[in-house]
Amino acid sequence: MQSSRLSVLALSCLSFGLSAAAQEADLPSQTRVQFHAPVVVDGSGQGQVAASFPTTVAGEDVRYFLVVENGCGPSGGSTPCAPPVDSLSVTLNQNVVFDEQGPFGHERRPVALNPLGAGNDIVATATGAPGSAVRVAVLAVRPLPVVIGGRSILPFAAISGNVRIAMVVHNAGPANVVFRLELFNLDGSSAGLTDPHVLPGHATASLDLATIAGALGSSWTRGSVHVRWAARGHARLSSVARELRTAPDAAGVLRIIGVQELALDDWGPHPLGPAEAALFPMP
Repeated sequence: MQSSRLSVLALSCLSFGLSAAAQEADLPSQTRVQFHAPVVVDGSGQGQVAASFPTTVAGEDVRYFLVVENGCGPSGGSTPCAPPVDSLSVTLNQNVVFDEQGPFGHERRPVALNPLGAGNDIVATATGAPGSAVRVAVLAVRPLPVVIGGRSILPFAAISGNVRIAMVVHNAGPANVVFRLELFNLDGSSAGLTDPHVLPGHATASLDLATIAGALGSSWTRGSVHVRWAARGHARLSSVARELRTAPDAAGVLRIIGVQELALDDWGPHPLGPAEAALFPMP
């Protein structure tokens, strides 16, 4: 509900936009608009907007902000905008959350909203020259989970009929991990990348390199092996290469004659860019 009459001209000059100040600059974040409206001053020198809106986003990591944009946006541009108001007072759920007299531009104040699904009451009152206007919004901001990842590297491996190598991959953290094995030829070219495997927190998987090469349709038998992984949340991967050597006994039956293990060098964890993160679809 709006207690002042808004002229068509004034409305055409107003467009609500989220200024740079309304965005979280420290971490990637998701912003949801809970309320927004222009407050336009009429011929009496006053303008008011009174409304109710529900809380649609909640959680321990969610923060709420009142955002005020008085006059033109910070980036300027050719879009016409109304002149700024002289004063603005905003009451949210019967609490005064903004009260400014004199020059002000683009402001952001932390506020509190009622629980998820409950209603909130807001009243914004502005004074100034007729036709001046200010934009008022309430935003919910939630940090986006950053995709982190890394890789474990086996510099060289060689498999044959008598030598099998298994990659033992362990998720040392509580978050799910998506990992893929990539085989490299001796010249450094890729011999294939496996499909994504989901590894729950604190779980372990074992993959045989000969089986992987066969599934990839590759003739790979020697080169380096990379275990590439990604996760949202706290995670860390550790990988071990386990080599089993066999030889026939007197009866011609293959027997294990040696087992060796090598812990792989780990690189990471570190934040992944969008292109690399897209290689690891999260469940």
